[in-house]
Amino acid sequence: MAAHIFADESKRSSFVLVAAVIPPDDLTKMRQLVASLRLPRQRRLHFVAEQDARRRQILQAFIAADIQTLIYDGAGFRDGKVARDAAVARLTNDAIRMRAGRLVLELDDSAVAKDRLVIREQLVKAAAPEGLLYEHLRAHEECLLSIPDAIAWSWSKAGQWRKQIEPLVAKVVAL
Repeated sequence: MAAHIFADESKRSSFVLVAAVIPPDDLTKMRQLVASLRLPRQRRLHFVAEQDARRRQILQAFIAADIQTLIYDGAGFRDGKVARDAAVARLTNDAIRMRAGRLVLELDDSAVAKDRLVIREQLVKAAAPEGLLYEHLRAHEECLLSIPDAIAWSWSKAGQWRKQIEPLVAKVVAL
């Protein structure tokens, strides 16, 4: 089975979609890592709610785990919805090229229908209509969505945060 991809966005200053690419053999280990980083009674890691010291601790754990991410930067778009469509289309094409087994996007109720349409269009264009399992889940339903959440926040924050995540970024795609 091929890699699983977990994606989340940030709309802080401009649209950015981050995808964490996890090999299937590492899924359990990565879920255990994320679970170990949650505080007692914390349902999920959500980077916006963390203190800076915790943010650094979480990012260091992700770096030590050698997690690789792809960043789809929509800074060239004025309309966030158009940027999202372009990012989801590009991510889908990359997932098809990687022969990914599964794509999980963090659930944004306002974007689900359009995301599904964009993904389906890309699958049909690639003549791979059944070649990629995709779904939308809430972050507490799939803890690995914490990874792109952290990277998206850090990328959007820029400065020292963007510098800290450099080891986690395999590729930046300017849309």
